[in-house]
Amino acid sequence: MKYFYTLIMCMAFFAAGCGSNNNQTLTFSEKTNIDLQEHRGARGLFPENTIPAFKYAIENKMTTLKLDTNLTKDGNLIVYHDSIINSDLCIDSKGHPAQSIRILDMTVEDLKKLDCGSLVNEKFPEQTPVPGTKLISLPEFFDFVKQYEANHPDIPKLRFNVETKFEPAPNQEYLEKFADTMVKFIEDADVVDRTTVQSFVLEVLPMIKKRNPKLQTSFSFKPAIKKTSVLFHGQ
Repeated sequence: MKYFYTLIMCMAFFAAGCGSNNNQTLTFSEKTNIDLQEHRGARGLFPENTIPAFKYAIENKMTTLKLDTNLTKDGNLIVYHDSIINSDLCIDSKGHPAQSIRILDMTVEDLKKLDCGSLVNEKFPEQTPVPGTKLISLPEFFDFVKQYEANHPDIPKLRFNVETKFEPAPNQEYLEKFADTMVKFIEDADVVDRTTVQSFVLEVLPMIKKRNPKLQTSFSFKPAIKKTSVLFHGQ
């Protein structure tokens, strides 16, 4: 895996002009044309997909914020990776592990009763817990960023990579509702020109484009290596 990241970085620097022989020292800035994206905020250091994680990412010069969204029971989009509440990451109002309930069966009000900042993800032992951290909706995420930008007018405008998250085998009606909600929230926040909608479910992307052709879309997939067997016959 480290060779993959090395290759990506080399390609990025070459594209930015580091292949020249002028011995200039490049820094990560808007001048290099390198897009720095975090993953779920600063997942390794703060609770994922939360304001503390996004704030840390912005403070560390990320140029695109990558986040995940799920459709809620009341037709909102919550910023959360899984389609079911992860009891290893969130606790309820009594301090007990949260029940593993489908996001689609919960309202935003239900979801905001959870504390998703007190527990440290065992995969990332360097995480700093932030007790009392609540989940946020996509409109609340955009409001947070706009307020941050207003308070820090010297930073470049941020971009957004908003990934769709679905339960297995989502049906047409579910995808259409998701597309309606996603496009409406992006348009309401006036960030169409700053947003890419990303999905592992290809079918939703044309729905997004149909509702607003100006929105960029991106299809995600998992590479797979197919193993084949070759049988040699001797003479």
